[in-house]
Amino acid sequence: MTDVILIQPGNIFPNEGFEFKRAGGLWTGTPPLGLAYMAAYIRKSGHSVKIIDLNKEYKTVELFLKFISIESPIAVGITCVTATAPYVKKIAEILKENFPKIKIIIGGPHVNAVKHNIFDEIKDSDFFVLGEGEHTLNEIILNIKNKKPLDKIKGTIYKKGKKIIINELRETIKNLDELPFPARDLLNLDYYINPLNILTSRGCPYGCIYCDQSTFGLKWRPRSAENVYEEIKHISENYTKYLPRGIDIADDSFNIDINRAKKILDLVYENNLGVKLNFGNGLRMNTIDEEFLTKLKRNGSETVFYGIESLDDDVLLKAHKGQNFSIIKRVIELTKKSKIKVGGFFIVDLPGMNDEKAKITIKRLSGLNLDYYGFSFATPYPGTELHRLINTEENYNVLHEDLSIDKDQPFYESKDFTKEEKIALYNKMCSVRNKLILKRYLTPKAISQKLVSIRSLKDVKRIWRHFYNLVSNTKKRYIN
Repeated sequence: MTDVILIQPGNIFPNEGFEFKRAGGLWTGTPPLGLAYMAAYIRKSGHSVKIIDLNKEYKTVELFLKFISIESPIAVGITCVTATAPYVKKIAEILKENFPKIKIIIGGPHVNAVKHNIFDEIKDSDFFVLGEGEHTLNEIILNIKNKKPLDKIKGTIYKKGKKIIINELRETIKNLDELPFPARDLLNLDYYINPLNILTSRGCPYGCIYCDQSTFGLKWRPRSAENVYEEIKHISENYTKYLPRGIDIADDSFNIDINRAKKILDLVYENNLGVKLNFGNGLRMNTIDEEFLTKLKRNGSETVFYGIESLDDDVLLKAHKGQNFSIIKRVIELTKKSKIKVGGFFIVDLPGMNDEKAKITIKRLSGLNLDYYGFSFATPYPGTELHRLINTEENYNVLHEDLSIDKDQPFYESKDFTKEEKIALYNKMCSVRNKLILKRYLTPKAISQKLVSIRSLKDVKRIWRHFYNLVSNTKKRYIN
């Protein structure tokens, strides 16, 4: 018997007609770090726990129910983001139908965003958890075991008859250094493309209109550089086979305190860990300086990604991004100077964008020297300022409301920037990207470097595959 089973939801319901889901919500290339934190904390308190990822294992209803029957837990915890809410609903339904005595506890960003309205979507849950879950989940399990009341636990939502009860919010964890390191030993890391990830801080003070911070809050709470170093050291000693792929920094805002960020890099370097840190989640641009980039390069980082979002200052201001085009241009130049490749994430249609600004955007994009480009339409997730804006102001028209489905289309339009104009800008940005990439890789210098590197037939195949993928990818991501 296992006390608690923690679940990363996946589609184990092939006959339910679920449409292809948004990659952002169902990216399964990294382990569920939040669940690993929960597991470590409740295990430290003496509870037995297992984590299962339904994207990777027990991928049918029959296998899943058999697993639950064998483990016979007193509680099941499920994490929920907007894109996985339909899966979570079905998982809760079959658990309640087959194991009515098991307490179902659901938490995560989607729960925090919609709060008491979550019962309109997911009815078969005993508790929903608001905010950080470690202390709340642990108290629920303790009270179940000790047969203590469950109705006064801070940070929970539950139903009493037909009445929805929202208990007092639990305080955020002030000292993150006190938390045990995530229970990676409970995960099969072989399942994941990027098996090693780490969270060095929680919260973000910027309040970007497209981002919901209701789980961790607007106050940035960093772990100490020393504590982060100790976890990186622990990973390097215990998960050696995965180290060549590096460790992904999963923070929303790793480098708000640039001196702390530099200290982490120094500790890793000075203690000869030889660990490469990846920043696929993006770094903030407004604190970047040359010293930080030099340390990144010294530590082996080959590429950094920035959340650029827009190239128009008015749009960036409306989005509360905390940067402008001058900062964007300077940081890209500094990063290139440090011989680090640069990737940029762009949101094509943030509020304030119009056809005139679109023309400026194309001109500025053509002048940026990026290596990787990521374009997307703004997603008005529940709990965000963007969601409130498009649902309350007359200037906006919601085009479709199912945020879990990847329609590869704008979610909303405005009188200033129509659906057709958004798609036109998206396609033009893709066209600019494609021309820049082909221009960079088809120069005589680039071609000669590839030819000189040939040592075997294997190298020829590798170069051909790279060229084929390059040409193929430049034809993708157009919208009809």
